[in-house]
Amino acid sequence: MRREQTAVEGLSASALEVLIAVGAANEPIRPGRLASDLHMTSPNVAAALRSLESLGLVSRRPDLHDGRKAFVELTSAGKEITAEARHNWRAWLQDTIDAALTDSERRLLFKAGDLMQRLADYDPTVRPATVRLPARTRSSS
Repeated sequence: MRREQTAVEGLSASALEVLIAVGAANEPIRPGRLASDLHMTSPNVAAALRSLESLGLVSRRPDLHDGRKAFVELTSAGKEITAEARHNWRAWLQDTIDAALTDSERRLLFKAGDLMQRLADYDPTVRPATVRLPARTRSSS
C-alpha cells in the first residue's frame, strides 16, 4: 500500500483538511462547524487550528455577539498555500490521467465525471411520484 503524503510540507493531513475547509467556507467559520462538516472531533480540529494559527495560515476573531465563541478565517498566507496546493493537485491529477489511462479510459472517466456532476446538481427536494397499489391489493392487506 502506498504511504499518503500531505500536499503541504510541514502540515499533517488533518491540518491540511481543516485549512482547505476554512478556505472553502468563503466566510469566517466557527471551529464547531468545521468539526461537524469534517466529521472530526472538536479536540482534533482545535489542535489543527492551533498548528495552522502558529504558522500564520488562519486567524481567529471573537464573535461580537458571543465573546465565548470565535470565528476562523484564512490569512493571506493561508489563501496562497491553499491556492498553490489546489494548483499542484490539479496538475498531478492531469499528469496521472495522461500517463495511466488510455484514450478510451480518459473518455470514459470524463463521461463519468459529467454524470457525477449531474447527480451533484440534482435537487433532492423533488421526490418521485408515489406508487399506488391496485385497489384489489390494498383491500386484501
